[in-house]
Amino acid sequence: WRFMKVYFAAPLKDILKQEQGLLSQAEAKATKIRERTIRKSL
Repeated sequence: WRFMKVYFAAPLKDILKQEQGLLSQAEAKATKIRERTIRKSL
């Protein structure tokens, strides 16, 4: 709970800057999953 209060007290712009690496990794993984799904369905 304490983590959530501190984390969400920050502006969204700051949170996005801090988590940019994690978001980039998640986007890359989502792209790979999407491509694999497309290949398997063809």
